[in-house]
Amino acid sequence: MAAGQLAMKKQRGGRKLEGKVAIQIANYIRDNGLADGGHVTEFGLAESLNISRSPVRAALAQLVGLKIVRKAG
Repeated sequence: MAAGQLAMKKQRGGRKLEGKVAIQIANYIRDNGLADGGHVTEFGLAESLNISRSPVRAALAQLVGLKIVRKAG
């Protein structure tokens, strides 16, 4: 497999993981009754979902883009 194909395969896999984590985060927010304006942290979500912060960070960026969550500040 060429390096470019491998990079594309990894990128698609990363997006798939990002989407799954985004769903987990949305469910976490819903299930824990976080109100509009409620505060969550990347670290807290990663710890609660038992995953590393990198996919949480990517998933949060996706959720911000979809206007499901807002970035503080």
